[in-house]
Amino acid sequence: MSTIAAALLAADVRGSRPREEVLRDFLQRLPWRTVPEVARVRRHWETCFPRSVVARTGLEEMLSALHARGMHLGIVTNGEVRFQAPKITQLSIGRYLSTVVISEAVQVQKPDPRIFAHALAAIGCAAVHTWFVGDHPIHDVLGAAAVGLRPIWLMGVQLWPPEHPAPRWQIAGLSELLTMV
Repeated sequence: MSTIAAALLAADVRGSRPREEVLRDFLQRLPWRTVPEVARVRRHWETCFPRSVVARTGLEEMLSALHARGMHLGIVTNGEVRFQAPKITQLSIGRYLSTVVISEAVQVQKPDPRIFAHALAAIGCAAVHTWFVGDHPIHDVLGAAAVGLRPIWLMGVQLWPPEHPAPRWQIAGLSELLTMV
């Protein structure tokens, strides 16, 4: 792994830190000749990172299969619209989605129940009939469970916090969802 990639992964802490903290930490981890301003690195990040996003293994196949079965699919994500929307476009998955709820647009973040309510209203489903797949134990799994959704933990990104009981539904890869339907 390159020094730059290692510094970015270390600063990012598996996606759990605010972006400005990540960028400041990233700048401190590398041996710059002249340290750039955080604002300049942020502009570069916002321009380049969304175009560099790579789908998880099995994403396209899973979305296609579930969509073909008539399921309403959506995304609920924390972040800024100008950052999250281009990633969804880059992945070319919009045709499968009934809704995309980005926290900045609705002014509430996961795990707040209101963000899940936005998504449920947009797809027209009751929480009890809706699955929510996520990789963050608190924001995704516990947040979804608190509003009555069926939470499914996508393992491998965040560690499960030992102070909470392990979730009932867990998957190691997206293709496993197809066997659960």
